[in-house]
Amino acid sequence: MRFEIDAFIKPPATESDEEATSTHFEEDKSNDTSDQSQLVLLGSVIDAKIEKSADLDWFRFQGQKDQSLTIACRSHSLDGSVEPVMTLLDPFGNELLHSDARQREPIIHCQLPATGEYRLRVNDRAYRSDDYSFYRVTIHDQPHVQSVFPRVTRAEALTLKAFGYRVDSASTQEWDWPVDLSADAFENNGPLVSTVARQVANVRSPDAMGSVALSLAAGDLVIEEESVNNTHQSAQLIPAKAHVSGRFLARGDIDWYHFTAEKDKSYQISVLGERLGQRMDLDVSIHDTSGKLILALPDLAAPKGAPAEFGLGSLDAEATWKAPADANYLIAVRDLYGGGVFGPDRQYELLLKPANPAFRVFATHALKKPSVGLSIAAGKDATIDVVALRENGYAEPIEVTIENLPEGVTAEPCKLESKETSKTIKITVAENAEPSLHTLRLNAAGADKKAMPVQCVDMVRAGIARCSKGVPLLIFKPASEKKE
Repeated sequence: MRFEIDAFIKPPATESDEEATSTHFEEDKSNDTSDQSQLVLLGSVIDAKIEKSADLDWFRFQGQKDQSLTIACRSHSLDGSVEPVMTLLDPFGNELLHSDARQREPIIHCQLPATGEYRLRVNDRAYRSDDYSFYRVTIHDQPHVQSVFPRVTRAEALTLKAFGYRVDSASTQEWDWPVDLSADAFENNGPLVSTVARQVANVRSPDAMGSVALSLAAGDLVIEEESVNNTHQSAQLIPAKAHVSGRFLARGDIDWYHFTAEKDKSYQISVLGERLGQRMDLDVSIHDTSGKLILALPDLAAPKGAPAEFGLGSLDAEATWKAPADANYLIAVRDLYGGGVFGPDRQYELLLKPANPAFRVFATHALKKPSVGLSIAAGKDATIDVVALRENGYAEPIEVTIENLPEGVTAEPCKLESKETSKTIKITVAENAEPSLHTLRLNAAGADKKAMPVQCVDMVRAGIARCSKGVPLLIFKPASEKKE
């Protein structure tokens, strides 16, 4: 009889520094009613799950009059599926706070009106439950950063405007936050939300709870001039290759930008809002200098050749547009929810660049099931799926290689011919290979022979993927056959 082990390596859930040092609780599954509320502590982290449809999770804790309280709930950033709704009741059973529907990962804050026992109810907005219905609640009385501006930066020392909650106020505040960002702080290992390689730095303040994600500028950095660009007559000038950090501070805010385009030259215009983890539907349009509409950009469709499992479609707008003449043109950006939702945390990124032929290559070993690594027995083989997304007419062959293969491991050559978009690489482990753990890193080169990193992708579930630095490879010895 032969036994084979199919193993994969799964990373721990993302955990912030303050979460790692807080008191941890696991949900008591019997906490379905207010009377059965689970006792927790202020200054704690609770890991919980929506166990069934219409599940209500109740927690209780002691609070003091005038004490500052902040409660944050995460699921999406932990690869969970919960759309959390939080309701806080005071010691007398009255509803004190209800989380904002505009926040995918809500935060509630107040100064407690009385000393006594407070109760927190958490449920899924759609009252659904699945295998990924897990979430994490943090309850504390410390300052809390909710967002910063600008969220697009360079690798340098700068001062951000932090937005969030201080212990001396029940309302949101804004304060200066000096940071010093090195190039090493930016990585491309977050959720796969774009075919563009996004470099992101997750930063935390030493004086406040919470963390924020900053994007490394992929072009000339432009920070929105909020008091200037509210009409097409006062549109803000940006270069033809720009990465704009903007936000909607006022009700119905429309941000206008203008740039100079060359006749018959194509430009790629894209925005990120929903893909930054927000409930946002960005509307983007191109106009002439009189304000006349030329093109309304459509919502982002999954690129041709991209696996559906990557989930690359979005309400964020994107299009490639050819300029009809040498002239100045306007770009207008607005949030379709902006009639009722606005503020310092309602941020977006606008990217403008010439639409040159280009490609990007992705690699994964399991599209149909959650997994974050290869496990191959000595003497066996497995495959890696390679997907090439070609942009703006790129049709040259693409060669994919694996750098520094471990001893006893071989890989078939992989070349995607003209216009070919997918292929598999067979990985074979020799029978005498020793048990070991490795990370396979792949490179791709086009006609210019210039190698660029292949984006490795871990599948969390259908429609949710996460970027990684390589493909983990576990080599193990198969169980020997036993004679009956």
